[in-house]
Amino acid sequence: MELALGGNKVRKLEFILADALSKGSDTVIACGPYYSNHARLTATVSAKLGLKMVIVTYPPAPGIELNEQGNILLNKLFGADICFVSKTSEADKAVEEIAEGYR
Repeated sequence: MELALGGNKVRKLEFILADALSKGSDTVIACGPYYSNHARLTATVSAKLGLKMVIVTYPPAPGIELNEQGNILLNKLFGADICFVSKTSEADKAVEEIAEGYR
């Protein structure tokens, strides 16, 4: 896959996204905390494969400053759409609503 610093996440994405492509998918939805490395790697691989990427994200633990640096900046540079929810408990519902919109 030619991506560095992803370790097992990249190897797993090779299988997941190959399966998605074989089924004709054109959009990937990932969910995770605000600074998720998995979401960043999924955005990176999706961009490389020409897939649309949507990330549903929620705030990290209290006291952690939110800013648009690091992974959030990279996600945007890779073309991911980012949907922010205010609580972890809202994430699954947001993923389902987004997925239904793409179906």
